[in-house]
Amino acid sequence: MLVAAVIAGSGLPAHALSALRQINVSMGGISLYVDGKLQVPTDVNGNEVEPLIYAGTTYLPVRALTGMLTDKEVEWDSKTESVYIGLKPGEGQVVRAEEMTLYNKPSESVAYTGKDAQFKLLGETQMPFNRYKWGNTIKLDGLYTELNGELVAWQSRLEEKLATKLCIYAVDQYGTKNLIDSYEIKSGDDPISVHTNIRGCDYLYITFENWDVDGYSSNGVGYLYNVTFTKASAG
Repeated sequence: MLVAAVIAGSGLPAHALSALRQINVSMGGISLYVDGKLQVPTDVNGNEVEPLIYAGTTYLPVRALTGMLTDKEVEWDSKTESVYIGLKPGEGQVVRAEEMTLYNKPSESVAYTGKDAQFKLLGETQMPFNRYKWGNTIKLDGLYTELNGELVAWQSRLEEKLATKLCIYAVDQYGTKNLIDSYEIKSGDDPISVHTNIRGCDYLYITFENWDVDGYSSNGVGYLYNVTFTKASAG
């Protein structure tokens, strides 16, 4: 955890500058969970905004958290340096998708981050902390228990009529795919929370496939974002 010096009272009007003072805060290594899902606050450019600790109190970037917080219970876990808002995730280490690599390209991450992760819905830029590169296989070696994320359908116009299905496959050592979970979504639908049991999976393949719905084109795609994997607890 990094200890940094910041100016207390930044953003105050000129006549209040006499109230400014330098303080020491701890930054880095703090994880934030909302209803069991890892959240990474970002600024308008998609850059991560670090929470900080000052005088024993944890401070979160309010602007970056807009939309995350309602009337939810907040808990600080000093052992894991994590802030839990609402429900807590299952036991085990939570690994962000960008820390995972492609099976056939071990030097390439399985997720976009920063500005590359951003996408637009009805002209508004969405800023997740990562976006999954669907259509690829990753190696899990049976070490992970859960896949979590958010899913939304592509939509550029109000009259857009696209339907798609997110399909999650376990893959064995022979390359045989076995569908273990799927999520159907249409343009205009609210984002869906993805929560899939991946216990025992050696390889995982995630892609979008056609979903036939009357009045909708079935060749739509979607966005899988804020993706994390939960690693099985040791022992």
